[in-house]
Amino acid sequence: MVGSLGLFSLVLVAVLSSLIGVHSFYQILNKRAKNLGLIRSFSLSSAFFSLTSVALLGYAFVSDDFSILYVAEHSNTQLPSFFKLAAVWAGHEGSLLFWVLTISIWSGVIALQKHYSNEYQSRVLWVMNLLLAIFAWFTLFASNPFEMNSILPLEGRDLNPMLQDVGLIFHPPLLYLGYVGFSVVLAFAVAALLVDPIEFDWVVHCRSWCLVAWIFLTAGIILGSWWAYYELGWGGWWFWDP
Repeated sequence: MVGSLGLFSLVLVAVLSSLIGVHSFYQILNKRAKNLGLIRSFSLSSAFFSLTSVALLGYAFVSDDFSILYVAEHSNTQLPSFFKLAAVWAGHEGSLLFWVLTISIWSGVIALQKHYSNEYQSRVLWVMNLLLAIFAWFTLFASNPFEMNSILPLEGRDLNPMLQDVGLIFHPPLLYLGYVGFSVVLAFAVAALLVDPIEFDWVVHCRSWCLVAWIFLTAGIILGSWWAYYELGWGGWWFWDP
């Protein structure tokens, strides 16, 4: 049940972001910038459903729902609860789902802003939702974290012991917020070229977004450096992380 609800939420994210992409592309072709309210609503809805999807996956981990393949492969009943929650982004599928969440959150925050022109803001949200749609559909078809187990196991495989560390709780989310945050800079730049006349103040508009993303990314790299050093020294698989 939890897996089905999480999957349904992720499907809604993919559909809503795709609808924004198609709708905004039609506006661009016809040189129109109406229905910003609709684009904002869909962007905020995508953020909500992305958060719901991640929260449901986290609940599946905490409740030891091994009917979900991803949970069975990255957790077990003896794993502490805080590591179970962090295991949401410990594997490939969960990382992509968290990536989807991060894009949608950034898009939702942009949608709440009121100090841009309607046309320019709609173009920014169009680019962000195109990225969101790409990652959401890819996650659904190639890296679905809600894939069901063919056989219900009594116990999971456990989380990689090297990942059972406080670094896993904070390091990946900080990196994702930083990496994906720079997609906002891309969106502001592309949107500036799509409006008439060109929005030459796009650098001013995205400066604060760029600084926030840079802070998150820097914090993630510093934490990763500390984690890689005390876990492995300057050797092993992650010695290059810093």
